[in-house]
Amino acid sequence: MSNQLLTLFGLYLFAIIISDAAQITGWVYADNWFEMYFNGEKVATDPLYFYPHNAVYINFTAPDTGLYSFAIWTQDYANSSTGLEPRIKPDNSFGGWCVGDGGITIALSDGTVSNSDWMCYIVMEGPNESACQGECLGGPTKPSDCSVTYNTANLPSCWSDTVCSSATQANGWVNATEWTTGDVGWGRSPDKDPQVYGYTYPEVCSGLDATS
Repeated sequence: MSNQLLTLFGLYLFAIIISDAAQITGWVYADNWFEMYFNGEKVATDPLYFYPHNAVYINFTAPDTGLYSFAIWTQDYANSSTGLEPRIKPDNSFGGWCVGDGGITIALSDGTVSNSDWMCYIVMEGPNESACQGECLGGPTKPSDCSVTYNTANLPSCWSDTVCSSATQANGWVNATEWTTGDVGWGRSPDKDPQVYGYTYPEVCSGLDATS
């Protein structure tokens, strides 16, 4: 995605009050990988680290009453020093170094959906250099010319707990940015124009169960 800074590691938090017991099911679609926590307990892990971009089925039991708190650790598949990821052609050959464009979509049976009400904290972003921020590296630019920034100073240890009082805007947390399904959604290929670039990512796989 042109001129978009990569979010390699990110945290997303959302909380609501619930009065009835529930068995919560639903789907999480991540580019590229996630771990999901409910009230401080890990309830799902994406079984695929890179691609295909897959929607993951989740299923867990909620308490009878009290606060419902969701926390998600997300990660794009990219180099931790350059912010770039390898583009793979359909024949599995190397297609160049490109900027990652991470995203996540959530829809659960209790009505919880991902939107701009969620708070997020960007742990790592990049590449920083303008020459590295196009869809893919071109000309004389090399991966070693690219760098990233880590923002760990205000990352709270309570980020996955039911309540995390330090997850505030004053500590660097911001509202998540909403994108259309066309930008990041089920089956969305990172490459928007295969006729220009000559390749695209493989098709998404069918949903895999992250809880078994």
